[in-house]
Amino acid sequence: MQLHPRGLGIAQPNSSLELLPPMDVMELKLPDEFQTYTGKTLSVDSLEQGRCSAIMRLQAEHGDFVVKVTQGEYRGEELLREHQVMQDLQELGIPAPNSIAFHRQRGLSWQLREYRAGETLRSVLRSCGGPEDRLPLLAQMATTLADIHQVGCLMWTWGNWKEASLRRARENMHHGLLDLEGEFVAASPEVELAWLRANSPAPGQVSLIHGDYRTKNLLCSNGELAAVLDWAFADFGDPYYDLAIALDYVETDSELAAFIQAYGLQSVDEARLNWCRTLVKFLNI
Repeated sequence: MQLHPRGLGIAQPNSSLELLPPMDVMELKLPDEFQTYTGKTLSVDSLEQGRCSAIMRLQAEHGDFVVKVTQGEYRGEELLREHQVMQDLQELGIPAPNSIAFHRQRGLSWQLREYRAGETLRSVLRSCGGPEDRLPLLAQMATTLADIHQVGCLMWTWGNWKEASLRRARENMHHGLLDLEGEFVAASPEVELAWLRANSPAPGQVSLIHGDYRTKNLLCSNGELAAVLDWAFADFGDPYYDLAIALDYVETDSELAAFIQAYGLQSVDEARLNWCRTLVKFLNI
């Protein structure tokens, strides 16, 4: 892959996360460059307006597309990374939509990608009739994650990733970007960051990591996992970072056993998992 580790260049956000103001997607003028791929626009519908991005479905002359918009340098760098990694993944058999084009214009960054039909795994799991219906879906979630973690990185060691991650954690804390009320109830960020430094696990595997592997970012169609979305936090690091996020959606011992078996682990390294769970609080902002 051509993607470089996040610790080698992505801009550090300042005290403002450059939030995207609410917008009427019908009033947005799409970059002229996108029309090469889409043809004439027939309709635009909002799919999601978040704190940091707006996502819309574009029905056009040449088919259906998704457009994602962010504001500012930091979110623009994230979106560029998402564009790059989604293009790279097309050759690796990982079910990510293809990112077709990226454009910056007057403080906004734009990504054009293919549209994938379906509903989120979060929604599908909520509608399951019983525990037995959840197991095959969670197993698919696990096997897809294992496929992502098969992509290695020779230029970046586990120690490189750890130090870059802790440096960014300290900077995020310094700039007041952390979710203090939601994530740091039991202990302060200063205490938890000191714990991370004092309790670092032994160096381990480095692979491609999704960085935000949640059920809301997995798309299902006809009972099958059809696409992995939202690659803005993609990095090269410890696979347990993704597991620390993904295992929050496992509700029972039987679900945990099914997930771990499908992923390919004999057992869970609890110390490494807990360390990564604490690190997630500092980086997923």
